[in-house]
Amino acid sequence: MTTVVRRTVTRRQILGLGIGATLSLLAACAPSASAPAPTSAPKPAESKPAEAAKPTAAAPAAPAAQPAATKPAEAAKPAADARPTTAPAVVAGPTPPDFRLGFQPPYVAIWVMQRQKLLEEEFKANGVNVQFQKVLSPAPMYEALTGGSLDMGMGGAPIPTIAAGRPLKVVALTERSPKTHALLAKPDGPIKKVEDLKGKKLATPLGKAYAFPLRVLERANMKDTDVEIVTVENNEGRSALLTGAIDAWATWDPFYASVEADKQAVKLIDGGDFYPNYVTLFGRTEFIEKYPDTVVRFLKTYAKALDWVKANRDDALKIFTEENQYKPEVADLTWARRNYLLDAPNDEFLADVKDQAKMYVRLGVTQAEPNWDTAIDTKLAKQALGG
Repeated sequence: MTTVVRRTVTRRQILGLGIGATLSLLAACAPSASAPAPTSAPKPAESKPAEAAKPTAAAPAAPAAQPAATKPAEAAKPAADARPTTAPAVVAGPTPPDFRLGFQPPYVAIWVMQRQKLLEEEFKANGVNVQFQKVLSPAPMYEALTGGSLDMGMGGAPIPTIAAGRPLKVVALTERSPKTHALLAKPDGPIKKVEDLKGKKLATPLGKAYAFPLRVLERANMKDTDVEIVTVENNEGRSALLTGAIDAWATWDPFYASVEADKQAVKLIDGGDFYPNYVTLFGRTEFIEKYPDTVVRFLKTYAKALDWVKANRDDALKIFTEENQYKPEVADLTWARRNYLLDAPNDEFLADVKDQAKMYVRLGVTQAEPNWDTAIDTKLAKQALGG
């Protein structure tokens, strides 16, 4: 029987698991990196068998039963007719023993998938073990994917990781939300505009491997060397800003919305018209190429969850609030700035990531640009969406 495992993973926990690929990510994200790290690393102790060992009784998946009237949570109580009404289609092709997905707090449709057990229903006939791992920023996902303890992830495109030679591939776009990213300062502090940051300390959860603050500096005619860029994880950014350990903090919702709701920070600038902030679905190339039908089925199931989210805003926000333990005001601010979607990688996305990659090379964050012919797949999303 399909089981679902949920866990929250931080950068420190992944490092504690001994994922050797952590050094690979750091090499990709630091200016001093000069050579890619090994392309594989031992999996942590709790990792499931490698996907190569597919179940011997694998067969084409029969249509799973239509989701029952089970409600996502007592607090949510969505209308029964809002639940997905189409049973999963029969899809030929092998399935993996495990489907392990990393994701970040604001992706409401993922929480709905868990609450409504949509992936359980989709893969019930195949006996796939579904696991969800919540992380606070993309870096732990990149590390876990490189090390083999995750199969797929949802977040910003892993450009520096791919540029360092790690075999990852982007398969879909799940959001375009430029105003969810912001550069923040203390309300009563000396930093009133971007130019005031010269000689000051700027924190980001990704260090220099974060295009938003780099573009902010360029728009202000400043160099990355005009400020001291330090790495601070999202759950530590608020306290670092309030205690004066840093002078400014580049982050995104719901962390941005949280300090905004508490009036503990002011926005200097957001992504506006220069940082589209495409959120993507990506994964290990080996997994995607071995189990393309599984990825298509995931995308179709995600589409059902996303349709439910859009049709049941209040219930979706309750789920977000409960799962992340945020105040309703934070959920409202986050929702207002997010544009959830599901699409194949498009021309605007490709132009944006290519521009980011060139900037990373120019600033010494990476040594080379990704091979875009192998880094992006548009076929699977088009197949899932009927295109």
